[in-house]
Amino acid sequence: MVLAARLGGWQNGGDCREQRGLVAFHGEGVGTTSLTDDVGRDADTPDDWSGMVGALRAENASTYACPGRHGEAWRHWESAYGIARKLGPGYRHVQTSFGLPVMKANAVTLGVDLRRGGEAMQGADFDPADIASVPRRARHMIEVARVHALQGDQAAVFAMLDQAERTAPETARFNG
Repeated sequence: MVLAARLGGWQNGGDCREQRGLVAFHGEGVGTTSLTDDVGRDADTPDDWSGMVGALRAENASTYACPGRHGEAWRHWESAYGIARKLGPGYRHVQTSFGLPVMKANAVTLGVDLRRGGEAMQGADFDPADIASVPRRARHMIEVARVHALQGDQAAVFAMLDQAERTAPETARFNG
């Protein structure tokens, strides 16, 4: 079963394996946000530019979470979340899906990548239907399944994976 095989991968680092080299490349944060530090401070910044910067900061957060750099990960996430809040609940960046619902989902991913199940579960307290992109919604369900795997709740893992597969079968089969 594809889903059972994916569960085994989570116990060995999950999605972070592909990203571990990125933090080493960026060192102590040099260059990770320097090009975007001022975006959003000016009221004339276009929303889509702010959305792209927010998406990049969210990716920075994921990059730092994978090797367990808790403080840096949450610092970048908070910056991205601040941009999402400023853009408002109805905003969604077309190319990246960046917006408030996806930032809430990213909080779950950070908690899992940091191996903090309780922290991750707190981030899961919202309606996945708020995520406009169906594949991204299924990806969130997979992340919630990862939380349950961290907590040792196998029944909940399979229930969430089943829900993800019913929501977006290709996402559940190939992107989890």
